[in-house]
Amino acid sequence: EALELALEGFLPFTERGEGPKEEKRSLFRELGLPYVSDAAITRHLNAFLEGAGETADAILFNGGFFIPEILRARVADVVGRWYGRRPEILENSELDLAVARGAAYYSYVRSTGSGVLVRGGLPRTYFIGIGEPRDGQISAVCLVPRGAEEGAAVEIDNEALQLVANRPVSFRLYSSLTRSEDRLGNVVRFSTLDPDLHVHAPLHAVIRFGKKTEERLIPVKLGARLTEIGTLETWCESKISDNRWRLQFELRKAAAEQPAERKAAAVVSEQALKSSLELISAAFSLTGKSPIAPEEVPSKLEQTMGLGKNSWPLSAIRQMADSLLAAADGRKKSPAYEVRWLNLSGFCLRPGFGYPGDDFRIEQARRLFPSGPTYGNQVQCAIDWWIFWGRVAGG
Repeated sequence: EALELALEGFLPFTERGEGPKEEKRSLFRELGLPYVSDAAITRHLNAFLEGAGETADAILFNGGFFIPEILRARVADVVGRWYGRRPEILENSELDLAVARGAAYYSYVRSTGSGVLVRGGLPRTYFIGIGEPRDGQISAVCLVPRGAEEGAAVEIDNEALQLVANRPVSFRLYSSLTRSEDRLGNVVRFSTLDPDLHVHAPLHAVIRFGKKTEERLIPVKLGARLTEIGTLETWCESKISDNRWRLQFELRKAAAEQPAERKAAAVVSEQALKSSLELISAAFSLTGKSPIAPEEVPSKLEQTMGLGKNSWPLSAIRQMADSLLAAADGRKKSPAYEVRWLNLSGFCLRPGFGYPGDDFRIEQARRLFPSGPTYGNQVQCAIDWWIFWGRVAGG
């Protein structure tokens, strides 16, 4: 029964050109990683080979699933049926350790400069949309071309690129596995029905610029960097100020067919966030005199960020939480400082989970609990102490 499941469920014989079956409703749901609705590995393999326009001369297996020889042979047989020639199976004696050994060797080569560093490059070309799709056509600029190497940073400085600030906008990211001729900065057009174009989930945001809230057009440069772990970092950099806004796309998510209405998240400049973190460190420093009274810290942070605190983006408040946790001893300066620290920290950490690194943040906060509030004899300190723990209790 197990063998039948492995062979017919995961590695069935398929016809060449038979791609994965997409089901709108699946028993699987995302739990940190995406699950595909079709479990047949051979269909996904065929879609990959056909999309790349290549045939397989040899196969190097890894992972514990392929330890049984019968499973490796099945894949080779299926590929042989597609292309009329059975590929060679390369030797790998310990498949379950292959990835770990590869990671260790990669780290060794990077740190010592010895050995051979195998680079695959970016498998997709990424584009960022310009304006709204019209008449079934999408205009976009090539952000990162296919084949870009890990660690490489690119920048697009086009006079026509302008960013709309101080109103909700959507940044649309597209990618293609087949377009290999596009170069950095090329402006291209696609059909909205192009089957080779992958539409990623859009980033809904409000880019804040200036102290006033009227809509503005800001000339910008686009930048991107492919990290060593394969993630794509993107940003917009103002040409008329020091502002720089990081754009965090969810590359694993595709755009919904009919996106639900959602409130746009604000995006603050890196300089505004840096100034806010410096303000927190200075306000709760034990060694230096605070530049402002503790009661004024929230309003000063709102001025620095250019947003009311209820509009601060999650990524920003978690960085504020890190600064507050690092300056936790600053609450000992006076009852007023303890009240303000508890109030701000609880706001920035709530609900205690849901963002990368929250487990570590809560572990740091938990270490404060045994000693209790510094000024527990003050009613407001005692109240805010328990409010703080109520806010982060979910983590």
